[in-house]
Amino acid sequence: MGDDAHAEQLKEQGNVAFKGGDYDQAVSLYTTAIQANPSNKAFLTNRAAALMAQKKFRSAINDIEEATSTTPSSLKIQLRLARCYLSLGQPAKALAILTDYKSSSDPSLVSFTQQCQRTLNAIHNYDKERANNNWSMASMSLRQAERESGCNVLDSPLEWKAGKVECLIGKGDLLEAGRIASDLLSMSPASPDLLYLRARVLFLDSNFSKAIAHLQAAMRSDPDFSPAKSLLKRTRVVERGKESGNEAFKHARYTEAIQQYSTALDALSSDQGEIGEGKVKAVLLSNRATAYSKLSDKSDEAFTDVDHALKLHPNYTKALRTRARINLSQEKFEECVSDFKAALDTCTMEEKQGLEKEVRNAEKELKKSKRVDHYKILQVQKTATDPELKKAFRKQSLIHHPDKGGDEEYFKQINESYSVLTDSQQRHIYDNGLDLDEGVGGMGGGFSSGGMGADINLADLFASGAFGGGMGGGGMGGGYSSFGGGGTRFTSAGGFPF
Repeated sequence: MGDDAHAEQLKEQGNVAFKGGDYDQAVSLYTTAIQANPSNKAFLTNRAAALMAQKKFRSAINDIEEATSTTPSSLKIQLRLARCYLSLGQPAKALAILTDYKSSSDPSLVSFTQQCQRTLNAIHNYDKERANNNWSMASMSLRQAERESGCNVLDSPLEWKAGKVECLIGKGDLLEAGRIASDLLSMSPASPDLLYLRARVLFLDSNFSKAIAHLQAAMRSDPDFSPAKSLLKRTRVVERGKESGNEAFKHARYTEAIQQYSTALDALSSDQGEIGEGKVKAVLLSNRATAYSKLSDKSDEAFTDVDHALKLHPNYTKALRTRARINLSQEKFEECVSDFKAALDTCTMEEKQGLEKEVRNAEKELKKSKRVDHYKILQVQKTATDPELKKAFRKQSLIHHPDKGGDEEYFKQINESYSVLTDSQQRHIYDNGLDLDEGVGGMGGGFSSGGMGADINLADLFASGAFGGGMGGGGMGGGYSSFGGGGTRFTSAGGFPF
């Protein structure tokens, strides 16, 4: 049997395998036929059909273009080529291939042209929604383009892949954006576009050192790649400002810390041109808010910054915690408890224990704020000594004694307040948030935990010394308190930025 006849026989066997869905066998048989008779271009177009069935569109394009390079092509073959380009996410090129046949009424051509147009419409919608920062709608449009074109994730154009990452960044899903960007980069580690894309995610996640390394690699691949150059400059300024701010804060140089954080914030884009900077900006705003809160005349600036941070990144645990602490310093106890609980809902396991303690302390202060304020009744400070209490009691008694025209009920309250605050045991209980009539079963013959409010933590109460001195010298004295001296002064405990 001659080579031509043998090649034809192989082609027929390939056709049988193709019709039976055994595309691997079909490709193998067509390949052998091509080797036996390279001049028969029909074998190439047959193999292209089998490769398309395997979704190997680039290889199919090579076969079709080789087959049609020297001989005229039919609508069937050109339509096959156009389908390959559409499946690679190139609808415009697919339509361009069929320009010579646009007047044809062939049903397959009409249907395919409509498919290309739907894909182009989806891409147009993506561009429009992206321009308006409507990231959910933009993401939906990209998925629609993939469905209409039949393009799989691996074969989609780089622009679509980058667009998917961009949409995730815009929606604040940096974890998924980073995962996809890393997957893309692993396929082409030297691509400056993909290195830049991964660097953007790292930058927005405040991982500045790794972002800088990726940007430097991008510029080694393409020294004139201006987006990487611009982001590298901005990243270095932001990193330096944040680290210098943290260092200044650690040494209680709060004004300097504020200046450094401001420099870093100024390096971020002031408009929406660079999307997704909400998280990194929220970190810096929250840090600056913490520094502002250390300055007695900057509480308004602290609130402004932390509110802005939470607008950009609503579930940011550290910003919620910062605002809670600022609210505590301002004696806004209900808002403080609400923010601490919101932070507790979003925190990591490492943060949970500390936040739970802060919640308990805040709830204690809230409860205390709703009771009769014995210190206010006597008009003394919470650190008042017994002689100061006695002096204040006499003064208030003279003013409000019923014989002097005072209110009898208020006079009774003055006496009660004096009685509580001059009894060291009752004052301990009162200062630690317990209602006196809920106290500890007489404080003498044992104690019933049922007599306490359900929101009182026993470990905190023991640590505070509410049951008298000592607790056996086992290190339980002192305990944790963010309310130095029994008041609500905002201290630096746990307040270091991040």
